[in-house]
Amino acid sequence: MNIGERIRIARLEKGLTQEELGQLLGVEKSAVAKYENGRVVNLKQATLTKLSEILEIPPSELIITQPSSSIAGTNKNKSIDSSREVFSKNLRLFMAKAGKSRKEVSEVIGVSYFTFSDWCNGKKYPRIEKLETLAKYFGVSVSELVGEQQAESVKIEPAKISKNDVLDIVIRLHTDKEFLKIVEKMSTLDSEKIKALKQFLLAFGE
Repeated sequence: MNIGERIRIARLEKGLTQEELGQLLGVEKSAVAKYENGRVVNLKQATLTKLSEILEIPPSELIITQPSSSIAGTNKNKSIDSSREVFSKNLRLFMAKAGKSRKEVSEVIGVSYFTFSDWCNGKKYPRIEKLETLAKYFGVSVSELVGEQQAESVKIEPAKISKNDVLDIVIRLHTDKEFLKIVEKMSTLDSEKIKALKQFLLAFGE
């Protein structure tokens, strides 16, 4: 996530329009638009301080350093890869918690299955508009969706099994040899592998 996106997300979470933020900063709406579009590379110290106070984010998140071109390129690529990885991990976890498949979510938010799969696999990063749509869909904030700390905090609710489900399983154990083999194989997996399998089935199933 670049500085402009960070400013925009924080502004939206505060419920401010570009014009309202501009009034608080003492600048025109067009200036705020430039900040969010990344057209202003280095913000003035006074502007940084005001933005930090109004949006309640650390000034360090609004500072862009100017390293050498080769190092900058490497760091930028690492940052992009890291952002994609964190987002994709959070996305899969929120999908698992909601019990939604890729197909279901992609259809609801209006993107192709392949584009959504790229997001889930960390190959691509969605535009801010789609981040907002996803956040609204899962009932979370955009910062929760893209924040690294959220990846471990989402708990997967246990699936509810009815009596009919249990009866069906018992019958299949006695009549379906292939099903029995699968159950026997799963019984040899450790808890971490079983947990990973559950998440896979929930997040990637159709």
